[in-house]
Amino acid sequence: MIRPSNLRSLAIGVVLLVAALALTTADSAAQTALTVIDVKAVQVIEDVPLVVGKATVVKVVVTAGATTNARLAVSLGASTNVQTVRLAGGTNTLYFPVDPPSGPGTLQVSATVSSTGGAGGNQLTNTVEAVALQKNSLKVILLPVDWSNQDLARNYPARYNSFASQSSDFFKASYPIPDGNLQITKSTTNFMLTADERAIVDSVGNLNWANIMDMYSSIALAGLREMPDADLVVGVLPPRWFARNLNDPTVVGLELQAVRQAVANQVDSDYATLAHEAGHVFGLLDDYDFNLNPPKIGDLLDEPGYWLSQGKVINPNETPTYYSFMGASDPSSQYWVDRNTYMAIMQTLESGFLP
Repeated sequence: MIRPSNLRSLAIGVVLLVAALALTTADSAAQTALTVIDVKAVQVIEDVPLVVGKATVVKVVVTAGATTNARLAVSLGASTNVQTVRLAGGTNTLYFPVDPPSGPGTLQVSATVSSTGGAGGNQLTNTVEAVALQKNSLKVILLPVDWSNQDLARNYPARYNSFASQSSDFFKASYPIPDGNLQITKSTTNFMLTADERAIVDSVGNLNWANIMDMYSSIALAGLREMPDADLVVGVLPPRWFARNLNDPTVVGLELQAVRQAVANQVDSDYATLAHEAGHVFGLLDDYDFNLNPPKIGDLLDEPGYWLSQGKVINPNETPTYYSFMGASDPSSQYWVDRNTYMAIMQTLESGFLP
């Protein structure tokens, strides 16, 4: 038989247990609070218009009160991606692929976070503009130029293939052109320069502009014979070609304003040199200035970005330092593209005409 005093004790115990459970539940809810604090659509860099047809991700910044699983749904226009994700306590930044814009205009980009059971969380929506380019494709041919038998034996085809792969990937990732519309063809025909075309400096080191003009013109014509509709012919020179023929070991690529359809890159240049030299074809100037003290390598990045093909977050504050690709080649630095450069190329493509 239970005495009244025991009933009172039991009742008090039940009340305390319910209160404890309520506090624990409230505590747990507070710890796993989920909030989307930012959402953006990104193709190359943040806070610029999107290009119709170019691969796109949605960047979501979400906070969590504690490590937990959550349901994230992102959308760009009619394209939606829903995933269950593992969030750490604090701030989390995630990227989700979505379908690229199919036409110009204003699109909504949104993210919704909740528990895996669908409770709690919030939704955040922003808008972004998409633009259609008048010139939305580019055809480029890479042409081996002036590889001697010794160069071929030592460095071909491995160095040439590596240059083509790395340069093409960066070019496609950093330019505002739909990936499938940037056609880069790799020729296997070694085009040899004449002795005069190779003699781009005289005996005292002065530039021979007539021979340089002939060199670039012959590279352009050789490339156009293989790809008549090429927008750009890239002469890929063997290692240290400029050191041997220009007497300047610091030069790894050159563009000649008088022959806008051709540029020349050494095969041992870095992954951003092709994008740099092609930038001159779009009317861009060099960002570096070696007359300053200390020398200016280039312009620092001013926007975060994302390298889609590599799933790589581009953080301007990272070490080694990031420069925009119109800077100088520097083995201790990394490269992406700044806002001014990206928008200048986009505006040229919107106009439909290369300079």
